[in-house]
Amino acid sequence: MIRVSEVYGSRAVREFGEALGKAIGYEKDYASLTDLAFAQNKQDFAEAVYRFLRRFHTMATRPENQWYCPSASVVEELMGVVDNVAEKLARVGNVEGAVGEREAVRLVRAAVLSRALAEATYARIQMEKRAGSQAAQSDSQEANNG
Repeated sequence: MIRVSEVYGSRAVREFGEALGKAIGYEKDYASLTDLAFAQNKQDFAEAVYRFLRRFHTMATRPENQWYCPSASVVEELMGVVDNVAEKLARVGNVEGAVGEREAVRLVRAAVLSRALAEATYARIQMEKRAGSQAAQSDSQEANNG
């Protein structure tokens, strides 16, 4: 039986989703979101992960960001989660081949994107709070100078 909580709770899903969420929330990287959302099989998923990591590396190393970038072991673990789900679908659900692969990618993709969207929402809220407090400080300084 596939335990959805195991997929959603996987360290790789969490870390990868958080990185994707930062890219979406702070940098508006909707290309990576779209790439992953349309991945249909393991190859599509792996290519979308590669393209995201290539973009994310550039974003993460900017002086204003300095974000943690998912390690090679996290990426390997993420791909392993897809493989494990596909194997369990074949063994338990009698879903094999391309259909099982597609269903495995769908489940892992949903877990990653759910984590990413939660992180992106948090990032946007933090940015709005910072912008609001900076505007208030600016208004206060103008009032004191005026």
